[in-house]
Amino acid sequence: AELRVGGDAGAAEIVVMHMSGEIGQHHSSVVTPLLLPDTPVVAWWPSEAPQVPAATPIGRIAQRRITDSLCDPNSNAIYTRRTGYTPGDSDLSWSRLTNWRGVLASAFDLPPHSPVTSVSIYGPQDSPSVEVAAGWLADRLGLPVNRYSTGEKKIPVDEKGRAKPPVTSVAFERENGQTLRIDIESATTASVTNGEKPPFKVAVSRPTRSECLAEELRHLDHDTAYGRALRGLSQIHTVGMQPPTSTTTSFANEPGVSDK
Repeated sequence: AELRVGGDAGAAEIVVMHMSGEIGQHHSSVVTPLLLPDTPVVAWWPSEAPQVPAATPIGRIAQRRITDSLCDPNSNAIYTRRTGYTPGDSDLSWSRLTNWRGVLASAFDLPPHSPVTSVSIYGPQDSPSVEVAAGWLADRLGLPVNRYSTGEKKIPVDEKGRAKPPVTSVAFERENGQTLRIDIESATTASVTNGEKPPFKVAVSRPTRSECLAEELRHLDHDTAYGRALRGLSQIHTVGMQPPTSTTTSFANEPGVSDK
């Protein structure tokens, strides 16, 4: 064990403990005496997480339980989060969508406000953020969402090798026959096309892990939007590999990648 005071710890104290043997089976008994009374407790699993975080000894003493399906060796981790969800759970794959969701919400503020009839979303096949984004849209719009794989890496990059936001493209077909599209062009730029109007650029970014954690710690109440996004995972229609149809982005199909 080690105690860190000052420096990187800032105005706090950091205790780092590595447990093994019998004591390693009783984490909560070791941690609880070190906690201040009447203060929020947040648990974070940076890689592999239990199926039901709230059922673990550490999870039971925490008000918020943060996982990261992107770093979980389980390729279906986000679906495991759905089956084991308890109010107070969250995932950094959801936090990585905050900036993208803001762009999407702003685009929907633009006229015409015709109802959406179908949704298609494109992104890396193994990206949990794309799955949870599709689930969020399915739940909010009450429509099945067609999910396509672009054949990109799990963390997509632009031509300069910079990490891009998780969702490559999303298209909304409206009742009036027009389409609203958001296409990620680079790590810093997205293109918004609204019907027959000329596309325009907006700023985007992929948050770092530290920024995702800071986003989670800004509110310690239950993240109901995340819970609803997990609920919407059952309404995703996985179509397979297909690059988004756009004049601003193009991707080459990679052979040997099967449907999820």
